Amino acid sequence: MGGILTYLLPKSSRGINRAKRKLNEYQCLLEDHRDLTHQMRIYPITFYKTALLERVLVAGEVKTEDLCMELKQRFPDDFDQRHFNMALRAVREYCVIAR
Repeated sequence: MGGILTYLLPKSSRGINRAKRKLNEYQCLLEDHRDLTHQMRIYPITFYKTALLERVLVAGEVKTEDLCMELKQRFPDDFDQRHFNMALRAVREYCVIAR
């Protein structure tokens, strides 16, 4: 990501509702695995998409570099930048990326 802060902004109220539905789907999938490290190992991309969408829906934006650093600190052995980037690309379907 090279020093660029990236923000995710909901496209519209329809986009927000769609993002909420997707977040709910992801959370339901992860619910079977309450241990976060286990969630990350079993469904890494879903885990990252959930984290990204939660930030977008709560704060309206997310600084992806900050989220990466936070996840790397919390899960030093399990964080996967490639999977995080794949999740970020998937979340772009519901949100506009502004730099």
